[in-house]
Amino acid sequence: MAYAIETEKLSKTYKTEGKSIQALESLDLQISEGETFGFLGPNGAGKTTAIKLITGLITPTSGRVSVLGKEAGSPEAKKDMGYLSEVAYYYTFMEAEKLLRYYSSLKGISGRDADKRIEENLRLTGLYDRRKERLKGYSKGMQQRFGIALALMGNPRLLILDEPTSGLDPIGRKEVKDIIKTLKNKGITIFLSSHHLSEVETVCDTIGVVNKGRTVCMKKLSEFLNYDKDVYTMRFKDNDGKIAESLKGRISSMRQEEDGTMRLTAPKNDVPEIFGVITGAGGVVLDTIPGYGNLEETFFDLIVPKGKDGGKAEAEEPEAKKDDKKVDNENE
Repeated sequence: MAYAIETEKLSKTYKTEGKSIQALESLDLQISEGETFGFLGPNGAGKTTAIKLITGLITPTSGRVSVLGKEAGSPEAKKDMGYLSEVAYYYTFMEAEKLLRYYSSLKGISGRDADKRIEENLRLTGLYDRRKERLKGYSKGMQQRFGIALALMGNPRLLILDEPTSGLDPIGRKEVKDIIKTLKNKGITIFLSSHHLSEVETVCDTIGVVNKGRTVCMKKLSEFLNYDKDVYTMRFKDNDGKIAESLKGRISSMRQEEDGTMRLTAPKNDVPEIFGVITGAGGVVLDTIPGYGNLEETFFDLIVPKGKDGGKAEAEEPEAKKDDKKVDNENE
């Protein structure tokens, strides 16, 4: 079986200032085609190094990595892959439409084919009506959406997104998340590296956790979360907080998400009544799923060691953080 991405004992050691830094050590991943894969880990865990190896921007010290059955970095692998880096730079003096056309020509796409793809991707990312504007007038969120449009110009089978919602406000994060959901429904394999665990939990099928350069865990999302067929999790909008107050005593637990929405857990049999209370009070139920717990709790259990008192000890800051910035151009 050919995986969209497969790594085997993938390792990368940087040499800088007379020292060797092990940024990645024996990373093993198997990501199937059509999956939306969430790549998680604390700062310095080796995520950016792994992405650079997958995209062929750097070469491994040892081990192997293949993309869509081809050697990573080869023209054949790059042909079917789109990539949005965490920090993307554009010719901001150019209009969005013209810049997409320029990049299309670099991929050998021209004429009606280019026209069609440009329009499709600008409409998908909500930028079609702003296509004649220069990128310097785009907000951070618009530039991120433009980056996705750009990454899609080659009709990739695999899309790699490195922190696509970094620095965005809640509205911008939702816009990007909605685009990811649309692409997921089209069957595109998506590799999503993100620090926003709630968005990973919402859109991803499989989760991989890396720490200190090593694979900690790789499972289906449902296996990460506690599952109980008699308990449901519901997420809803509550603009003034009154709905949440009225539900106390009827639910198992409730907390506010980083995007301002509320998440509660309740017995399965109580879900219809709770749904009625929320919608009757003008609230909007966003999703209802079986199970309880959340990715954030599971992630901390994997990454942050427990202290002697049973609580969480402070997580170590891996020295390999240097791999993502200082030594980008070394040992390639």
